[in-house]
Amino acid sequence: MKKQIILTADDFGVCDFIDEGIKQALEQGKINAVSAMVTHDDSRDRLKRLLEWRGEKNLDFQVGLHVSITSGKPLTTANGMKDGAYFKLVNTHSYKEIDPHVLFDEVETQYNYLQHTLDEYGLKTDHMTNHHGVLYFFDDLFAAYRKVAVRHGLPVRSPIPWSATDLKTYKPWWRLILPIKIEGAKTGLSVFVDNLVNNELKDKELRDMLKSQKKEIFTRKAYHLSQEQILFPYCFCDTIYGQPSAKNFDTLLEEVAAKETSSEWMFHLGDTEKNHKDFIQSAPHGINPKYFKIRSRETQELLNYPLSTAAQDRGVGIRTYRV
Repeated sequence: MKKQIILTADDFGVCDFIDEGIKQALEQGKINAVSAMVTHDDSRDRLKRLLEWRGEKNLDFQVGLHVSITSGKPLTTANGMKDGAYFKLVNTHSYKEIDPHVLFDEVETQYNYLQHTLDEYGLKTDHMTNHHGVLYFFDDLFAAYRKVAVRHGLPVRSPIPWSATDLKTYKPWWRLILPIKIEGAKTGLSVFVDNLVNNELKDKELRDMLKSQKKEIFTRKAYHLSQEQILFPYCFCDTIYGQPSAKNFDTLLEEVAAKETSSEWMFHLGDTEKNHKDFIQSAPHGINPKYFKIRSRETQELLNYPLSTAAQDRGVGIRTYRV
C-alpha cells in the first residue's frame, strides 16, 4: 500500500456513547471501517443493529474484529484470562501465564462469532485488531493471534505505531502542545501516572514493555507478519487519540504523501450530541471513562475536518484493509 490511509473506529459494540459517536462518523463518511467487540452481553445485538442501519442508510463500510481479553466476558473457558465471569483488566493480567493454546481458542471463537453474524448480511470480516494492543507485546500471544489471521486470511493492524517510525508528527515541535489543550494533557498524564508511576500494572513484563517501547520489538513482529503473508499497513497512527486537530490531520497527511507510505488512522469516538458525563458511571467493563471527554472531542474534530478533500489534494488514497 502506497500513499494510502485506512480510517477505522475502535470499540464498537460496548455502549451507546461509543456506538453513537462511531455512527455519526460513518454517516458523514469520515471513517470507512469499524473494529467491533463481541465480548459484551449485548455486543451481537448492537452489531446487528449497526448492520441493519448500514442497509437502511445505504452506507458502504467494513466491519472487523476487535479481539478483547481485557474488556467484557470470554466466549470460552479462557483459563488464566478471567476474574470471575469477566476478563481481567489490562492492568491486572499476568500475561506470561496465559496459555497460547487457550488464547488461540478464544480468538478463534470471537472471530467465528463475528463472522457468523456478518454472514447474515453477506459480509466478510474485513480485518482483525486487539483491544489495548496487548497481544502484540508478547511473542507467544502474538503467535496465537496471527495463527487465527493466517487461518482465515485476515489482514491485521500493524504492530508498528506511528510514534515508533521516522514519520513526523508535528512541525514545528511546539505544535505538540497546542492541539492537545488542557483536557488532553490532563487525561494523558492521569493515565500515565496510574499505569506506570503508581505501578498499577501488575505484570512486570508489560510494565517494562510500555516503559521501553523499543522500535525493534515492533519491527520484529511486522517481519513475522510479512513472512506469513498477512496483510497490514506500514503503521497505525497513535498520534490522533487525545490530540485531534486540523493541524494534526494536515501534518499526518503530508507525511503519508511525502514518504509514500500507508497507515491506519484509528479513532476512539464518542457521542457529540450528549454530555459524556452522563455515561461515565455506566462505563462498560474494560473501557476507561477518563477518555470519554476526549472521545467526544475527537469525533467533533473529525466531523469538522474535510478529510476526503484534504487527502485527495495531497494524492493520498483512502481504502479499507481488503479493498
